[in-house]
This record gives sequence, C-alpha cells and structure tokens, in this order.
Amino acid sequence: MGKFYWLEEIEPTEVNLVGEKALALSQLGRLGYPIVPGFVIPTTTLKAFLKRLGESEPLLVDLADSSLYVDVDDYQALQKLTRHIRVAISATALEVDWLEDLSQEIKKLGTPTLIIRPSVTIPQKREEHLHGVLMAQVCRNDPKALERAIKQVWADLFSAKSLFYRQRMAIARLPVHCALLVQPLWKVVASGTLTTNEQTWSIQSSWGLGQSWVRGEVDPDTYSIKANQGILTAKHLGHKTRAYEILAPSESRTNPLDVIALTEAQQNDYALDYQNLQDLIELSRRLLEEGKQHFSLEWILCSEQDKLQLYLTQFTPERTPYFRPPPMALEQSSVLVTGMPASPGRVIAPAMVIFPNQKPRPAIPPGSILVTQGLTSDWLPLLQHSIGIVLETGGMTSHGAIIARELGIPALVGATQATHQIQTGELILLDATRGEVYRYTGNSDPLEEPENPETEGHFPLVLRGNPSPRTEESDEAEHDWIGTQLWVNVSQPDLAEEVAQCRVDGVGLLRAEMMMMGLLHQQSLAQWLADPQALVDGLRQGLERFAAAFKPRPIFYRTTDWRFPEYPALGENWQGGANPLMGLRGTYHYQFHPALFEAELKALQAIQGRYGNFRVILPFVRSVAEFRYCRDRLAEIGLLRSPTFQLWIMAEVPSVLFLLGDYIEAGVQGIAIGTNDLSQLLLGVDRENPPLAQFYDQDATALKRMLQQLITQAHTYQIPCSICGQGVLEIPDFVDHLVQWGVTALSVEPHAIESTYQTLARAEKRLLLAAARVTKANGQS
Repeated sequence: MGKFYWLEEIEPTEVNLVGEKALALSQLGRLGYPIVPGFVIPTTTLKAFLKRLGESEPLLVDLADSSLYVDVDDYQALQKLTRHIRVAISATALEVDWLEDLSQEIKKLGTPTLIIRPSVTIPQKREEHLHGVLMAQVCRNDPKALERAIKQVWADLFSAKSLFYRQRMAIARLPVHCALLVQPLWKVVASGTLTTNEQTWSIQSSWGLGQSWVRGEVDPDTYSIKANQGILTAKHLGHKTRAYEILAPSESRTNPLDVIALTEAQQNDYALDYQNLQDLIELSRRLLEEGKQHFSLEWILCSEQDKLQLYLTQFTPERTPYFRPPPMALEQSSVLVTGMPASPGRVIAPAMVIFPNQKPRPAIPPGSILVTQGLTSDWLPLLQHSIGIVLETGGMTSHGAIIARELGIPALVGATQATHQIQTGELILLDATRGEVYRYTGNSDPLEEPENPETEGHFPLVLRGNPSPRTEESDEAEHDWIGTQLWVNVSQPDLAEEVAQCRVDGVGLLRAEMMMMGLLHQQSLAQWLADPQALVDGLRQGLERFAAAFKPRPIFYRTTDWRFPEYPALGENWQGGANPLMGLRGTYHYQFHPALFEAELKALQAIQGRYGNFRVILPFVRSVAEFRYCRDRLAEIGLLRSPTFQLWIMAEVPSVLFLLGDYIEAGVQGIAIGTNDLSQLLLGVDRENPPLAQFYDQDATALKRMLQQLITQAHTYQIPCSICGQGVLEIPDFVDHLVQWGVTALSVEPHAIESTYQTLARAEKRLLLAAARVTKANGQS
C-alpha cells in the first residue's frame, strides 16, 4: 500500500502525497524549528484502500478519488449513504503486511500514545477549506487501536458533515488528497495558539492538551504583542477550570486521555511563564524575518527531564481569505456591544437585525448572525438558518441559548442596545467565548465569492478552533465503563442520528417545545391545534427519528413547558403573567389547554408500541394534584400499560423535597433535577434580569445542600435521580459530590459529552480509591 514519509525526508514536490499540514511542518523542521517528529501515511494508501473497497462494494466505486458528489439537501439519502460508507470502511480490514510495516515505523516513535492527524491537499484550493471538519484521532500504540483510528479519519472524509461542507464550499467535485500524519503524544504541560498580522501578534495558552480550549471548555489566557517589536502590550488571565492529560498505559483503560480539575492556584496562574512567552515571541520574529508571511500556528510545552521544551504542532500560512483569524486583541473602540457568553465560539458573518414585533417577518439569509431583542417560540426556527446569535435579553438558560448550544452555534445574551449598535448587512465578529461583538475590518472579505461557485450564497467564516482529537471508538468489551449513566440533552430531530453515535446511555432531556421548532416554522401552534390529528402526525414524525436513532436506549421526553412571554405560543389571549418563571406554565397549564398535552401523549403512544424506549418527564410540577391529573391522562391514552414506560417529574419547585414521598405514592417513578429553575426559586434570583444575575451562584451552599437531600432521598426511596442542569457540572470537583451522594445519571448538552464522561470516570475512581483506603485502614486497626 505504499511507503511511509518521515517529516525530515519530505520534498516540496511531494505535497499531493503528504498533504499541506505535513509539508509545512517538514519545512519548519529542516529550518531548525522545534517540531514533533513523525511520519506520513501517504494519500496513495487511502486510494488503494478505497479502490479495494469499490471492488466489493459497487456503490462505492467512485470513492477512489475522494470527490463524491451527492444531493446534500436530501437529508435522509445523505444519511443513508454516509452510514453505508462508514460501515463499509470500518468492516474492511487493512492489509496484514502493510500493518506489520506500519508497526515497525511506529516503534521508532517510542511512545505509548499516538495522535493521527489528517493532512489534506485540494487542487487549486487550501487545506483550510476542511479545517474543523476532519477530526484527528488519539489512540493507544497497539495494532487494533491504531487500525481503528486510521479508518475513523478516513471515514470522516465521507461523513454527512464533510460532504455537506465540501459542496457548500464549492469543492465537492474536486479530488481531496488525504494523508495521515502519525506523531507521538507526550506529557503536555501547556498548549495554545499564536497568530500574527500587521499590527498585533496574539498568543493564547491554557494548561494541558489542547482539547480544553478547542472544545470551548475554558477561556485561555491571552497575550497581545506589538508586531515586529515583540513587546508585550497587554495580557488577560483566562478562566481555566480543567485540563486534559495523557493517562499511563493500563489494561483496563483504552481511552488514553483524562480530564482533571485544576486547583485554585492553577486557575489563577498564567499557563506561560516569562521565558516561554519570550521563546514564542522570538520564534515568531524569526519566522517573519526569514520571509514567512503572516501565519497562525499551534504549540505545546512538554516536560522533558525537568525542563519545558517548546514544540510546534501546526503551521498555517495565511494565503486565502478563508479562516483568517482576526487579532485576539482588538482596539477597545471597535467593540460594538458586550454580553454574556451563552454558547462558545467565534464567527464572522453579516448581521441580520430584527426589531421586536417586526411585521412582516423578514427572510433570514442563511449564514447570517441574528441580532434581536429576544426570542419567542415563533422565532426559534430562525436559529436553524443562523450561524450566530446576539440577544439583548435572556440568560444562560434561556431557550435561545439552549438551542444555540445544542446546534453548536455561538450565542451572546444580555447584549444591551445590540439592535441599535449593529446594522443589518455589516460584517461583524461575534466572539461568544469572550462575550464581545466587533465590527470586522479585516484586509480581505472572508465571504468573497468562491472562484468556481457551485451553490448560491456565501459560506460564513467560522472560527471555533481546530478539530478536537477524538479517542478511538472501542468495542463494548473494551469500554471504560462508568457506574453513573451519562445522558444527552437534545431536542432537534435533525441532530438525533449524529448525537446517537456518541458514547451516551440515552437522551436525558428532550424538550418538547424545542422539538416543535420545525412545526412552528410551518404555522403557529394555534393553527396546529385547529387540526389536532395533523399535530399528532407532525409530533410523531419528530419522535420517531429520536426513537429509531437511539433504540434501545431510553429517551426522556419532557412534555411542553410553555412560558409567557418567552413562549407566547398559545396566542395573545393567553396571559401567563409577566414573570415566565412563576406564571402559568408546566403541568398546571395542561388543565387550561388540554388539547396540546393530549396530542403529545397520542404521538408518544403511536411510537411507544413500536420502539418502546420513551419515558415521560412532567415539567415544573407544583403539587401532587397536578401530577395525578397528568398521570390519569397518560393512563387514558394507554401509555402506562407499556412495560418499558416510566413516568418522572422534574424536581424544580423546592417543595418537592418535602413531598417526594407523596409523589412516589401517587406514581412517580423517578426525578430529574432541573438546577436552573430550582436554584432561582431557592435563592430568589432571576437569572434573566441582568442586574440580579450577578447574585445567581450555582455553587451556593444552599443549593448544594438541597441537591444532597434530594439525591439521598431518592436513593432512600429506591427511585432513580438525574441532574439535567449543566451549570453545576462546571464547578471543579462538584461532580465528586454528586457521585458520592448517589446520583443515577447526568444529562448534558452534546458538546460536553466527552468532558463529562472523563470527569465522571475520574470522580468514580477517586471515590473507589478513598473507599479502598478506608477499608485498608480499618483492616490494619
């Protein structure tokens, strides 16, 4: 299947064999810059593999040049094709002789952990067109794990996301040469990025491997350097609560990465000391003096013999307007508005400003940043067409923020005067990690028309860091099993199949009103209620996509929780009160508007008989009488007769602590603690009111004690108890308390699945070690 190319041996003419990433590192290494050693599995290896695959799979015969073109607007056909390709690649074994040759090369690296990075070349284009789409893989240095990681990178080339992206970027018909860069993964103390332009060099840093800042889980430290002079002009301490490290080889752990909670001292310390910072500045100066044009690079600091050694892991010259990162330190005068980061990420795109009660509803150009006062139910479908959101009102747990995190688009809330400071059509930079919006004044238009457009419109410039290295997928027998169940919060049917591939035990929170976004985009809820059977059919179609994707794993469906004025979906005559937290909401309003609740239950009943994996959570239950009313409606529909069905309640109203026994006696089979509403009611704070939000503290002693009592009570009554609010999971070491108290499951948003898994695994390990020490001490005494 071809030879291997070590970085120090690569020639510029071999770019189509090794890819641009590997060639750039090779050239830096030859100039004496510190790079991580490694070798390249050339593009010819993938071509030979795909050619062999096409011989046994006629449908895949066109894959050999990696230029597959499909109708990406046909969602079901696209998913079916990419699933077929993924299965075929996974099932096709690599040649034994080639694997043996590969093992001999890897022995030269002398490390138990490897990272497999895609290194791509696209004729007449730049690799950045697939930046953030193809994922690196981290794996153990053993033949089975290595083969799995290699085939996973190749499969990503033909994922639904990749094919969709390539067509939108007008490169779908172009061959993609994909090589693999194999490198050792060492003990990393700190990592980050460096970007240069004419005015400012910007450095970012955080502790440990890059997964924490790539995934937006931390806010890195930032340093602004005056260009050419190399003088530090400003620095900002980030918000760093966690770091990723490499685990020592273990027979019981196939996942080589672990997440650790940083100490208070580490959080308050910069990840770069003075000397390391000066080394990076000097390195940048040298690169520019040697004729390198402005660039962005990634670096790591490794611990070697009690010394820190700087290495470059990626170098990207700025040759095209695509994915041009603006300087991290912009002039203060260019900040248009500031707000609260609700969904991390950075994006440059035209703004679309919508004013309250604007009639008629304007068309939202795909790829725009939506700027408006707030979002109500009839506007939520707009998020499916936007790639960023700026809201003047709302908080971290507003429905707009939740949907933005679920869809993976940057969002800012509480951005006062945004609709007056920003104009429709102007190019803005939304930095939803730092909580700022700038007017973009780059030297080139990042949205300029592609040279050979195949689709209409522009593709926005999204700046969300580099692809997150994924650990290899394991067979069930090789999983690092954890005792606490890990569930996911997801409500968009279009995301069901993708999220179902993640390592989760099921869906812990499917918010009904958010699942209905697509239906509400077609017509108002009042119009749907005029034709109840059409509403049942519409709900059933969405539910079936979840049921099929996750079967046999459970799906906890939280019935509708319409809140006025955030969700005025039932018409202007329905007045729920000015405060959405305390108004006519949750199960109480089912008694006033039973038609919607009945439609939900009928749709669930139609699906449950076929799939059997739905459970129901009732929202914001204020009394046992409310629960009995809903229970009786479920019994009438027939849901309670399903042997796999369960009926839970959200534990959001503090009185549930004193009434849990009564609820269980009435038929409650489990509780899901919603920390967002619970903490507000417990602490008397409105998160959505900016002046009061500063007093909202999910780390409050009162909330901790409340959670402890609820979890231990549930354990005493022998019913399951999950946590659905993600805020408490951001507090270092808090998961340790939840595990110790006996929480059954944690349910988090998709972007937090892997980090929460690592946090849970570490918390359980610490608990077991502590118990073992106590047992040993008691035995000795």
